[in-house]
This record gives sequence, C-alpha cells and structure tokens, in this order.
Amino acid sequence: MAAKKKPGVVKVSGGKEYKMVVARIEDFRTNEITKDWGINTEILFHSPDESCVIKATIYDESGRLRGSGIANDRFDHSKLHPKSFMELCETSAIGRALSSIGLAGGTEYASADEIYFALQKTVKTYSKSKSEPEPEAKPELKVVDTPEATEDEEAEKKAQKIAWGKLNSAAKTMSKDTFLKKWADYKKTAPAKYIDAIEKSSMPDWLEAFDAREK
Repeated sequence: MAAKKKPGVVKVSGGKEYKMVVARIEDFRTNEITKDWGINTEILFHSPDESCVIKATIYDESGRLRGSGIANDRFDHSKLHPKSFMELCETSAIGRALSSIGLAGGTEYASADEIYFALQKTVKTYSKSKSEPEPEAKPELKVVDTPEATEDEEAEKKAQKIAWGKLNSAAKTMSKDTFLKKWADYKKTAPAKYIDAIEKSSMPDWLEAFDAREK
C-alpha cells in the first residue's frame, strides 16, 4: 500500500521531503509556544519588472524579536515569476524566518535544483506561445544570511523598554485617568507592534490593578 501523502509536503530528489511554507505557517499558528506570535513583512527594495528584496520578522506576544529572514527574487526567474514574483519573494522570506526559529522545511535547506524539479510536478506553468514553447528557465535560489540587528533597531528596542518601564511605574502610582492620558500619548509615537504587544500582555494586568484599587 502506498504511503499516505502528507499535506503541504513535497518530495525532492533523493527521496527527501520538503515541508512547504504554507504547511509551516499552519504549524506556527497551532504550536502552543508560537500560536500568539506574529509575522511582519517589509519590502526593502522593489524595482517593477526587475527584482525585489523582502524581509520577514517574527515577534512574540510581548513584541520581542524572535527570528527573521530575507529573500531576494527576480521578475524573470521562472515562468511563474512575471505574475507573482513579489508574492513568491515574500513567501521565501517568511520561510527563512520560520527556519530561524526552528520551523524549517526539512533537515537541511533544499537546493535550487531540488525545489525546482519538485515544483515542476505540482505547479502548472504558463507558456507565452503554445506553438513554440520556450525552454524552461531554471530559477536561481539565493540564500541570504539573516543580518544582526542594526544599531537603530537596538536603540528602538532599548527606548521601548524604557517607555514600558515608565508606563508600568505610572500604572502603580497614578490614577487611572492620568495613566490613560499617558498611554494615549505613548500610542501617538510608538510603533504599532509595541502597542499591540503591551495591549495583549501588560494592559489587562494594569487595568485589573486599577479596578482593584478603586473598589
């Protein structure tokens, strides 16, 4: 009896299995540790009909950076790319970010040849000319090392940590109305990811403490 095919898994040369990004995102969303984490993507470079560079970052529920990945893709890498090369680049960046936190596609990165031939079995490509089909152009899979956090990123993290400390202190010493005014001021300038993290983690405890003191 043939082995049951695993959803989201393709076999590459040598019989190795490669877990596609869509399946790894499902693992990310259902894993008890990472289910409340978030993925953010950012376009670092985009030249229409030429190439793009996209970065994906993963943050935990407190806003802490947990992993990242960068992908570079070109408009002419394959017959799939002219229609969706940016989407493919974003998917690659997310895949590398997931790999950086341990959710890799396999025990090793599949080579460009392996991914290319695996996709040929599962994806129907289009042809510009039915009468004179063009030869398949083998896509180039580029692996880009994940960079260390920049000085600006480190400075931002430090500033937000200090801001959180001030809010935490205010929540313990100020009235609820005064604290909420400070919170409103903070939200005017703080990055959305930090606001979201505080609202999910610290804010419920702060509001509960206010309610307890006012009783």
